[in-house]
Amino acid sequence: MVKKKETDVNIKGLNTQLGNERMQLTMELRDLRRDLKEKETRLKNLKSMSKDTQKWIEKGKRMELSPEEKARWEERVSSLEAQSEPLKKEIMDLKEKIRLRRWKLILLR
Repeated sequence: MVKKKETDVNIKGLNTQLGNERMQLTMELRDLRRDLKEKETRLKNLKSMSKDTQKWIEKGKRMELSPEEKARWEERVSSLEAQSEPLKKEIMDLKEKIRLRRWKLILLR
């Protein structure tokens, strides 16, 4: 009878520990998904700005922009594209972290 009680206490302790780990993973997943959404929105905005800037360059050809103005617009496009590259890597990393946390959560169920 004493051994059964010890086993029950051990099982309850393990269940509590697993519950805490599940809760921690759930919170981490929530935070990672929030970060992912923010970064995807930022990337979408950068792409939109780049596309709009490209349109201005195309319009500028018809409006005969000066070479200096055209160079400034093209520099802006390059800058926007340079900003988006690290963001793409961060998004891929976040997706990988989310995938791993989901697998851990599945294993703990």
